[in-house]
This record gives sequence, structure tokens and C-alpha cells, in this order.
Amino acid sequence: MPKHLFISEKPSLAKAIAEVRAKMLGVRASRGTNYWTVGDDCVLWLFGHMYELVEPAHYDERWKSWNVDSLPIFPSGWKREPKKVFEGGKLNAQKTKDVLAQINAAKALMRDTQIVVNAGDPEREGQLLVDELLIELGWDAFGSRTKRFWCQSLTENEITKNINGMFENAKKKDLFTAAFARQKADWLHGLNMTRLYTSLAR
Repeated sequence: MPKHLFISEKPSLAKAIAEVRAKMLGVRASRGTNYWTVGDDCVLWLFGHMYELVEPAHYDERWKSWNVDSLPIFPSGWKREPKKVFEGGKLNAQKTKDVLAQINAAKALMRDTQIVVNAGDPEREGQLLVDELLIELGWDAFGSRTKRFWCQSLTENEITKNINGMFENAKKKDLFTAAFARQKADWLHGLNMTRLYTSLAR
């Protein structure tokens, strides 16, 4: 049973946390396929956002077609799905598979972990991408068993200081809310305007 499950925004940060945590605990860090094991702790990495807001057709069949009559699009709620990775306009099947593997690894570890630590970058998007993962996997992102690791430097001293200074993730809930509002605004503006001008151009 992991005592702490650190969830970092990227592999390089996970490595830095694992190595420093190993020194703090006097153990060796072991890198697995999806996460580091450090004594009774685990450090899992993400690849940026692991989820994305679903396309309009997921909400309403009418929004499959691109025409002015179906605008504006305003979902009554918001749904996410695991991110599909596209490169050069084509689906990268391997990277999309890697995203799913990390999500599944996080889900499995959360079944037994005591404390989950949001170790996203110390800014709005870093807050959002870990919190949305927790929410989608049914973990209380802002409950007493969720901490925040807030570190702006990857030096050993700073990581050590900020592991010792972890605080309730709930203290950054407003930051998550702001990031989610930005994400929804981008979705609404981008999809509505793209469909509008595409339809008019036709």
C-alpha cells in the first residue's frame, strides 16, 4: 500500500522527486514501466493533460453536423475523455496508448494509497491536469487525503523543502476552478467560431 502517491506533470519531474525522496528516506528509487517506487511511496508521471473535453456530438446528435442552425453550442454539463494524441494531423496510436497506460496505472495505485499528492507544475495548468485526472478516477481531489507539492525549482534543496512543506490541495481549488473556466471558454469559443466561419465560408 503506497503511503504517498506523487503524481507529476512530466517524467523529468517524477524522476527528480523520486531521487530526492529516496535520499530523504534512505532507500533506493526503482523505476518501473509507469512509475517510480521509493520505499513506501510511488511517483507516477503524466504526459501533460491526460484528459480532454469531449466533442459536441457526445452531448447531442444535432451537433454532429456543421451548420449555422445548430449554433451556438452550449452543453448543459461537461464531460472528459482520455486524450487522443495527434501529430501532423494523424493519430499517434502509441502515444495515445501510453496515455491510457498511465491513467490505468494511476487508477490501480489509488485503490490502496493513503495520500495522493498533486505534483503538477506550480501554475494554473499544472493544477488542472492532475486534479482532472483525480476527479475522473473518482478520487476526492480536494479532500483531506490529497496534498499539494508546490515547487518552482528542481534543485535537491528545493524539492526536499517542498516535500516537507506539502499542504492541502484544497488550498489551490480556486486555481483549478480558474483553469477549468479557461478550458471551457476555449472550447466554447473555438468550436462555435470555427463552425460558424466554416459554415459561412461554404
